[in-house]
Amino acid sequence: GTFEAAYLSGADGSAQPLAVVVPHSYSSVKPYALFVNLHGASFTHELTGDWAPSAADSAYEDETILISVMGRGRYGGYRGLGEIDVLNAIDWATSHYRIDPDRVYIRGGSMGGEGTWRLASLYPDRFAGAWIDCGSPAVGTIGNLVNLPTWVNHGDEDRSVPVANARLGVDLMRDADCPVTYTEYPGVDHAVGVAVGPEGYMTRLAAHRRVADPRHIRIVADHPRYASMYWGSIEEWRDPHITARLEARVLDGDVVEIATTNVARARVTPPHLSDAGAITFVVNGERHAVQRSTDGAYDIAVSADGVTASAHEECRASAQRPYEPGSTMNLYRGEPLLIVYGTSSPDSTLRAAMRQLGEDASGWLAPESRMEFGSVPLLPDGAVTDDHLRSRNLLLIGGPTDNTVTARLMPQLPIREEAGSLRVFENESIPLAGRGYGFVHPNPLQPDRLMMVYGSQVPAFYTMRRGGSLNWTVREFDPHGADLIVENVAAVDSAGDPRRNQLVRQMWFTHGWNTARVDDQPIGRHPESAYEMASMVAEAYRDAAQAEFTMLNRAEQAGACPYDTSVTGWQDRPVLPEDLIVFDATGRELLELADASAGKWWMLLPAPDAASIDPERSYRVVGTYGAAIWGTRDVRMSPSNARVLDDAERVESALRAIFGVHGP
Repeated sequence: GTFEAAYLSGADGSAQPLAVVVPHSYSSVKPYALFVNLHGASFTHELTGDWAPSAADSAYEDETILISVMGRGRYGGYRGLGEIDVLNAIDWATSHYRIDPDRVYIRGGSMGGEGTWRLASLYPDRFAGAWIDCGSPAVGTIGNLVNLPTWVNHGDEDRSVPVANARLGVDLMRDADCPVTYTEYPGVDHAVGVAVGPEGYMTRLAAHRRVADPRHIRIVADHPRYASMYWGSIEEWRDPHITARLEARVLDGDVVEIATTNVARARVTPPHLSDAGAITFVVNGERHAVQRSTDGAYDIAVSADGVTASAHEECRASAQRPYEPGSTMNLYRGEPLLIVYGTSSPDSTLRAAMRQLGEDASGWLAPESRMEFGSVPLLPDGAVTDDHLRSRNLLLIGGPTDNTVTARLMPQLPIREEAGSLRVFENESIPLAGRGYGFVHPNPLQPDRLMMVYGSQVPAFYTMRRGGSLNWTVREFDPHGADLIVENVAAVDSAGDPRRNQLVRQMWFTHGWNTARVDDQPIGRHPESAYEMASMVAEAYRDAAQAEFTMLNRAEQAGACPYDTSVTGWQDRPVLPEDLIVFDATGRELLELADASAGKWWMLLPAPDAASIDPERSYRVVGTYGAAIWGTRDVRMSPSNARVLDDAERVESALRAIFGVHGP
């Protein structure tokens, strides 16, 4: 029947619920299909609406088990712990029922559609099909869907998630030769699931089984957790902070063709080979004959000196946790987690602020949304035991003068807070007056666990800040977030809301937890405001994309420069290239965008001049994905000829030129 179940989360020990539908005729002697539903924003896992009967329509209701996943909250976006929730719910179902691993299907609408598009592209080898209603695409990794049949549905009157989202995602999938079926419903708004539902999801999905061993695989990954699928795995990045790609095909005659980008080492276990003789690998155009491996696995190494391909050899793992980009994001991966707030400061206002941040951060998915069930465990520093320190990832609120746990661990870290300054890697001292910092590193007492120190003598630093570099949420962070951040603390405004902090320093680790920081490179042209900086970034993006207009998130005209112009250098990356898309828009659409932009959180630069714009002509536009797509929420337009601008070197070069930075 239909009921609610729960599994115990490894992150916080909470019971995370899911709704389950099991056929009354269930029998453990036969395998069942599994249908995974992801709810939309403001909803929960509870089986409301019409999706459940339409999913397991009458032809398949006796052979399908359905689960609806909570995802940690109504607005969690299925990121961070919400992403882990989906994977754990699937594992729960497969551990309790006899599920056919080749018939697992995932579906969602609205926020659930975005989650489906994203999770399907990150874990395509786990599913047999994906169904997306009125969702937004994961533009950076969408090419991973090359072996996963995907259905996309959208209403052309949708004002909540503009239909341009679906059109862009489908165009990108078709350009990458991914199997996609797109249906656009004329006159239908955000309730496209109602229009689709009566036809039955499983009627279309059930014809497909998981492609377990495809001849062709594509891996696009911005983080090691997403770097293994099917029979390939990116084992090591050349630069861990840039997206890595591996594309491989098994050709006739025991030939395996491989192309890589930003890959230092990969492992493959290619299928569809004969039983004897050497195997030919063609890697980035270099041809190598390799004797057959006894376990079917092969190592591919790429360096400046060339390419090697060889039978796989196991490497002994280090006791220390390997470096992965993502900083704070990596704490929210389902591992046991503990927040510890300091109590040893003599300043009662500071103690209260640290405790309040701990209480807020323990239960929030994002500044606008709390976790519906569960919370990250929270303790004062005096209650923390050695077992806590060794068994959990730690978020330590308060520096060594305010948090006794921080004081205990900091002598073994490559940073020191001393005499009002932060000494970094023994070679730089950064004054901390009016500033705060965050630092992520393996726990020296348990090097396979992570810890973060979050410290300041300014009470306003300990607030939930939306959009700041050190933004406390349980949602996933930018996978390229810095491992050390020092900021000038912004004041809290008259409404009690914290303003954006100003960046002072950012540093990243690289392989082996060594610092990746380069020598200081001064910025030749500093913007005077956030708006001027946005204008400079927009100009650089246009240069990189050979475009005429740029769409970015709005920056206030009078807002201060988002970094400290007296200290911050180019090595601190005051501007970071985001997911950029390039598309065509008509002059008429550009003028409509300009008219609609007032008061919105996106902007079009430069402002189109009606006297010089040809309404019928197409213009090339480059923009961050969010700004470009959400601009269409207010203007009916159809971006065409869209592509992802993923040439990081070209974007970096354009940014350097605009900001007057020279050198390597």
